[in-house]
Order: sequence, then structure tokens, then C-alpha cells
Amino acid sequence: LICVSALARSLATLEVGKIGLMSFGTRVREIQSLDDAVAGSSSTALSASLPSLMDQFRFNEESSSSFSDAFPSVVEKCVAAFESDDPGNTNGGSLALIITDGRFDKDKCRPYVQKLISMGHYPVLIVMDANKDESILSVTSVSFEEEVDGASGAKRRKIVRRPFLSQQDCPFPFYAVIQEPTQLPSTLSDILQIGRAH
Repeated sequence: LICVSALARSLATLEVGKIGLMSFGTRVREIQSLDDAVAGSSSTALSASLPSLMDQFRFNEESSSSFSDAFPSVVEKCVAAFESDDPGNTNGGSLALIITDGRFDKDKCRPYVQKLISMGHYPVLIVMDANKDESILSVTSVSFEEEVDGASGAKRRKIVRRPFLSQQDCPFPFYAVIQEPTQLPSTLSDILQIGRAH
């Protein structure tokens, strides 16, 4: 809740354009569509309507499907929202900011993240990593890779462990891990600077 509040205030301060807002847990809910947002004033309007928007967020929806279904679905819905807002894909350059507090199915997200990139948008992941005892930075992903023995030419599978958010494997080209909500405004400002530079 603190994170959402900090985000809304940051966006209002930075005077961004239209803002769409979704939440996800057991399912994805659209709280404010891009169609409902008024260009140029939506960040201020979002900040002003923050109390009523907060009532629509639920923070008790964690389920086994959050990892495999809800997170990839919210990225897919970002694609649909941008396609609906700009059917000819003439604008591009929009920021798809996704905030989560946990792991997600990277392989299911990958095609939607790639679609956002191909449309000219900037998908950005922010992980709120408040639980320092179980930090996402200490989580590893395990995969199997084939290797060929140089002498015999025999193939064998080996186990490969990587950090969950490794540069090699994370589908998001831009991501940040934040342990304190107070870091969100400066992180968001840095992200917007990167977006403008590209």
C-alpha cells in the first residue's frame, strides 16, 4: 500500500501522461484503463483519487496461480491495453511498470515482454523485496543444459543454477529490486531517465 501511494505521488510529481492501473493476485483486475485516463492530467488525477483507488487493492490474494498465471496475465493485459489505446501502434515509447513482491514464471512472461518491446514500449519490473530473510536476490533458478564431452562427443545434461533475476535469463530488460518503499521515487525517476534516453 505504501508502495502504491509513493508511486502515485511520484508519477504526479514527474507529470507523466496517461496512466492505466491494474492489480493482480489470484486474477488480474483493471482499476483504471488507459481509455479512462485523460492525457496530461491523469497522474495528478491519480494522486487526487488515491484513497478510492487504494480501496480496490487487495493484498491477500497470494495463491499458487500467482506465480504461473496471474503475473504473466498482467503482462499480457499490458500488451492488450497498449494495443487498444493505440491501435496503429504509432506512439510507442510508453512505460509498462510492473511492481511485484515475489517470483514469477519467466518463460510465460517472455513472449509478452518481447511483444511490448517490439511495439516500442519499455517494460520495467520493480520487485519490492521487503523480506530480507527471504530476499529474491538470494533465490536461484535451476535449469538443465546439454553439454557435449569434448573427447567422446557424448551429450549429457548438467544442472545449472543462476540467480533468479540474472541478466542472462530475466525477460525484462530493465528491472530494479527495492527493499524500502522510500526508494521508489528515485528509482522511478532513474527509470524514466533511461526511457527518455532510448
